[in-house]
Amino acid sequence: MKTHPMFPGAAVLSACALMLEGDGRPALYVAANSKTFRLHLYRVPEDARVSLEAPRPLPTAEAERRGFPMKGSRVIFETDRARTVLTVNTVSVARELLEALEAYRQAVRQTAQGAA
Repeated sequence: MKTHPMFPGAAVLSACALMLEGDGRPALYVAANSKTFRLHLYRVPEDARVSLEAPRPLPTAEAERRGFPMKGSRVIFETDRARTVLTVNTVSVARELLEALEAYRQAVRQTAQGAA
């Protein structure tokens, strides 16, 4: 099956956060810059698989405070029908993504337990 971009025009991940929808359901949102440096907000589909590829382990917190660049790092958002690959330029954004993904995983688990 042919896929299309999940986040059309997005190029560089700028931020990632867990937010609660109006009905209380958790949702993952990302902010990404386009190739023309315009910032856009996107909601990550609930069925998306997210993976972070980095050429080396994340550096220490000290290196993060200095804005250590993450050359060659990227995050992949993928469903059966859509796929987007975004560049990750800083350690702080990579850590923010990992923290948001963990918070989202826990929130989804709690929501499912509450519904049962």
